[in-house]
Amino acid sequence: MAETNDTDIEVNNDASDSNKFSYDDYFHSKETFLIFVLLYVDGEKRADFLGIEEEMYGSKSKAKEWRNSLVKILHSDRCKHLSADEATAKVNEIYSRMKKHAK
Repeated sequence: MAETNDTDIEVNNDASDSNKFSYDDYFHSKETFLIFVLLYVDGEKRADFLGIEEEMYGSKSKAKEWRNSLVKILHSDRCKHLSADEATAKVNEIYSRMKKHAK
C-alpha cells in the first residue's frame, strides 16, 4: 500500500509482501529514505518508490508538481543531510528527462 506523505509524494511503505519493506523499519526519516532511493536505487524500483508515473513523462505540469514536491523536502536549505544537494541534483536530472518527453 502506498502512503502519501506531507508533500503528496507517494512512497511505498507496504511490508505485507515478502519482497517489500517498510521504510520506517530502516530509515530515520522520509528524507533519508528518499535520498537513499534517489542515489542508490535505479529503474522501476526507484520509480515505484518515488511515485513516478508514466503520465509525468507526458505532462510538464505533472512532472513539475512531482519535482517541486521532492525539492521542497530535499533542498539543502531545509534538509541538513550530507547528500541533500546530490539527491536534489538527481531529482532535477529525472525532471529534465520528464520534460524532454512531455508536451
